[in-house]
Amino acid sequence: MALLRTWPALTISTNPGETTFTAAGTAILRLTGPSTAHLHLTRPAIERLHHLLPTPERPSSPTDSGWITLHLTTTTDLELLLALISIAIKAHA
Repeated sequence: MALLRTWPALTISTNPGETTFTAAGTAILRLTGPSTAHLHLTRPAIERLHHLLPTPERPSSPTDSGWITLHLTTTTDLELLLALISIAIKAHA
């Protein structure tokens, strides 16, 4: 996640047990462990991407809160997270 520290649109804050990334004043990513990420997309973004999310991360129905949880166990999971962070930044701009 060191790469995210170089993204100019993101601000980082660290608290015990959690690192939070904000964009435009809105928290969009919370890392709560070495393999768990909570990503804040907007409801419309989740609805558009719902069918593309891996089954474990796919909400049964888009939540009003817009948060989804990703389990990061493979390189593909990390690549998906990076792509979704870009979408989250644009969605909250």
